[in-house]
Amino acid sequence: MTKVMSFSKHNKALLWDVGLLLLCLAIAAVTFLGFYPGRAEYDISEQAKQMLGMKNLSDWHPPIVAILWRGLYAVTGKLGSLLAFQLGIYFLAVFLLAVFAHRILKSKWASLAMIAILVSPWAYSQLAVMWKDTIMAALLLFAAGCLALVTPKNKKTLWFIVPAVSLLVFATVVRKNAAPAVVPMCIFIGWRLAPLFAPKLRNLIPKLREGRSKQFISAFIMGCVIVGFVGASAVSLDGAIARKWNVKPTHQIYQVILDDVMFSVPENELNESAAPQELKDKINKARPKCYEMNEPYDAYWNCYGRGSSGSDYSPLGYRDELKQLWLDHVITHPQRYVEYRWSVYKFYLTTSRLIYFPNKVVKPAKEVGFRKGSTKFDKVAKFYVVDFGADTIGFVFKPWFWLLAGAVISIGAWWSGRSRAFALMLTSSAFLYVFAYFPVIPANHFRYTYWPALAVSVAFIAVVAGSVKAWKDRRERAGAFRASQGDTLEPRVLESSSAR
Repeated sequence: MTKVMSFSKHNKALLWDVGLLLLCLAIAAVTFLGFYPGRAEYDISEQAKQMLGMKNLSDWHPPIVAILWRGLYAVTGKLGSLLAFQLGIYFLAVFLLAVFAHRILKSKWASLAMIAILVSPWAYSQLAVMWKDTIMAALLLFAAGCLALVTPKNKKTLWFIVPAVSLLVFATVVRKNAAPAVVPMCIFIGWRLAPLFAPKLRNLIPKLREGRSKQFISAFIMGCVIVGFVGASAVSLDGAIARKWNVKPTHQIYQVILDDVMFSVPENELNESAAPQELKDKINKARPKCYEMNEPYDAYWNCYGRGSSGSDYSPLGYRDELKQLWLDHVITHPQRYVEYRWSVYKFYLTTSRLIYFPNKVVKPAKEVGFRKGSTKFDKVAKFYVVDFGADTIGFVFKPWFWLLAGAVISIGAWWSGRSRAFALMLTSSAFLYVFAYFPVIPANHFRYTYWPALAVSVAFIAVVAGSVKAWKDRRERAGAFRASQGDTLEPRVLESSSAR
């Protein structure tokens, strides 16, 4: 009878998981058909040209995306194949996280809430555009879904670590800014592997005490090893791609150096420097234009006139001279540098643009064959994201909100039982990702906050469901304890009565 009940319970759980899968597939299919072939602004159009062989590969954008797209296009012959890949990865991640809420946190409502929050206005807003930021976020979310299912007591689930590590490497190559976000996820993997390696560490360090300290040290060591492995693998893969496909270097970091020099070094100090007069004149001529636009950042695009050739995505000229100016006049004045960087970073934290990319085809996108998506679907999606989302609860599109929400959720995670480590991994990843933008943030686009928004959203559901489960578990244990106390007390009472 017990076996029959257990089998029936297993079937019901499996049936629920199938329902979750079908729901995710349905949302993914509707999203794909509605947004097909995907929204392509200038950056994506540039990568499409590289994918089609109209331009040589460059490292301004991750060449791995153009190469992946080239492979997908070779199989399907469709520009929308990259959108299919992006949505496939994203909604597979959503499904895994819903299963985590159902199976491990034992909550059906949380599994549905996990799906709901990952198609919320802020989560849905970027899915139409194949930005490297969106692809990276989908890969990190998929990795998080794999890691959520890892439980130390079930060694079979440790195999989920293999695809998770691969996804972390892939995400880092897709967008180098992923590096800080990946670190907490690697530490989490170390934490999950710690019980396996703690005994071996005990043999290496005999004086190491038993208990939590051993597990913490084991987790830290394993995490550092995995961080090193992911970093080395990403660098090796990126280098191999550059050699194999003759990727043209564009030295994009000099965009940041140009901003620092142009907006933190006073004009008179710049004029007295040993830099070439042509470079100084160009900077002095460009600076007022950026100030007139009220955009003292991203000078390459806003006012400087692109690179040395004047064309989009071309490398800057005078790179050595700019570097020397930065070393002599920027980093040597830390207060001035921090004040400038904080002004740009504060602007990023408190504002947001490109929340929803319009259903239009820019000229470069037309050149590669992009067309508009469904007009009817766009009206519905725009109402959901913009009218219902940005115009009603606009704060959810601001980076400051996700930092604050992440801090509150991190505190609450300490009472969330089995989801505590997972939630802290996600909030830490979000924090590091946002903080790492301080010296390099180029603009205030919401895509730069997309991963933190997803990570903190998932952490919120995990903490709430985990806390409810922990509370129920405590009640069950308390009830079982009272019952056991009653069972031991009753024979003593009877024994005392018979003695009298």
